[in-house]
Amino acid sequence: MQLKASPKVLMTIVLASAALTLTAVAAEADLAAGMADSAANPYAWAYQPRTIQITTGDTVTWTNNGVAPHSVTSSNGAGFDSGDMQPGQSFQWTFGQAGEYPFYCTLHPWMTGTVTVADAS
Repeated sequence: MQLKASPKVLMTIVLASAALTLTAVAAEADLAAGMADSAANPYAWAYQPRTIQITTGDTVTWTNNGVAPHSVTSSNGAGFDSGDMQPGQSFQWTFGQAGEYPFYCTLHPWMTGTVTVADAS
């Protein structure tokens, strides 16, 4: 499932078993993705959806709403790294160039996702 930010849209997506909220903010668009935290099986934790579509200049905010620490770290050298985010902490990154930006949790490397950025024009 892919989500594309569109004007005046607010959506919530659940990430199985990891409590991190993802919000993309554009000039007139809001897109939010959340994760539910469950200690029962950490290997079931995954970003859902695994991809999100935004446009250049959009800012993405990840907020850890769970009970376990998580991170958001680029896996292609894009430079974003939240460090370890304790429950309640947030991290923001503004995407200035079009492209694919895969990311993962350094604490739980099986948790992966991708931000796909299209030109704003």
